[in-house]
Amino acid sequence: MKKIAILLVENKESLSEISQLEPEVNPLPYLKKYSATLFPLSKKNAIQQLTTIITQFDVFLNLCDGAIGDDRPGIEIVQFLEKHKIPFTGASSSFYEPSRADMKNAASKCKVNVPKSFFISDLNQIDSFNLSFPCIVKHPNSYSSIGLTKKSVVYDIESLKEEVSEKIQKYNAALIEEYIRGDEYTVLIASKSKTETIVFFPAKIIFPNGEEFKHFSLKWEQHSTMKYIPCSEHVLAQKLMDYSDRIYKEMKGNGYARFDYRVDNNGNIFFIELNPNCSLFYPPENASSADEILAFNQNDKQTFVDIILQFALQRF
Repeated sequence: MKKIAILLVENKESLSEISQLEPEVNPLPYLKKYSATLFPLSKKNAIQQLTTIITQFDVFLNLCDGAIGDDRPGIEIVQFLEKHKIPFTGASSSFYEPSRADMKNAASKCKVNVPKSFFISDLNQIDSFNLSFPCIVKHPNSYSSIGLTKKSVVYDIESLKEEVSEKIQKYNAALIEEYIRGDEYTVLIASKSKTETIVFFPAKIIFPNGEEFKHFSLKWEQHSTMKYIPCSEHVLAQKLMDYSDRIYKEMKGNGYARFDYRVDNNGNIFFIELNPNCSLFYPPENASSADEILAFNQNDKQTFVDIILQFALQRF
């Protein structure tokens, strides 16, 4: 029986905005055929604690997903496990937190539409702005909807300047994109081997009345008000799965990742972003987007867990 160490973020000790709101993470129901032990880790004690346990387990189920600069353990966990050649799940350090520019470039190479965009680090650069309204103003390397509010979608230059100024002040830069009106879909992909992947069936997100995109408050405080249904259009579903697989491989993706798309009123598909090490194993009443995808078929989550553990054992 394989011995599994489950690495979790210790949210109680974290100052992160996400940690204040994240539901309890519990993968244990899917690890019954393994010997599994939970290890909550803080940013301060993670490496010290890992040092004491690295020889005691066969595989590390790494659910620490802190972004660079956030008060949550993240890439340093991955780098430590790589250094010691310890099998672990999730993204390697090279795929852990790809930039938005890298994602867009990969999608473009795969002939997948991306919204027109404009990176800005100084408000004076707004003179070079040439996108069409409405636009959405984001964190320059956005993750977990951080910094997004309902006001992030802007319809005129004055509102744009206000949002950009706020983002630059808080994050030193901003990403402006043309806002794609339409339906939103999400796709989950996982590595089966260094050359093979499994792509799970896409979900369409049904937003509650008055909402049309996933801002921070909706994602973390009202997530259960969004509904997820299987994509009802077969041709669209196949395209979303194919696009995700191609972009993932173009970026040398590994572990697993969740992809977000918007489909405009003319049926044009736009890749928005991908999320390596996406949130998983939340309670059913407050499930993550990936949890929702894996709930479409009864055995998908167990299949997913077995696949990511098997891939971990092939890493080194």
